[in-house]
Amino acid sequence: MLFGILPWQLLGRRSYIHEVIRIAGGFSITSDLEAYFPIYSIERLILGDPDIILVAGGNGGMGLSRDRLLKALSGKGIRAVERGNVYEIDGDLIFRLSPRIVEGIGILYKVFERWAGKD
Repeated sequence: MLFGILPWQLLGRRSYIHEVIRIAGGFSITSDLEAYFPIYSIERLILGDPDIILVAGGNGGMGLSRDRLLKALSGKGIRAVERGNVYEIDGDLIFRLSPRIVEGIGILYKVFERWAGKD
């Protein structure tokens, strides 16, 4: 999950959102990082070469849209970007600890299911 602008700020394994991604069936490339919100260089992102990139948009997002991310990462050799596996989800559904988190998990599950069906 990416948000912010360069350098990227992601969600580490101490973040509850890391657990949300796990429950929905995903695996975060930041699972080895202790920080809640680690700063991640674009070089490290390229080396991590994720299969999927999630962008939190909407009112709960952090100012980064799918289009903006694609523009920034285009041509960098990142598998998720090259294969069209960049998904924008409503940040309100995952960044607010409320019953709506269940809806957010369901949407993430569908994203992972759609990705798995592509390959």
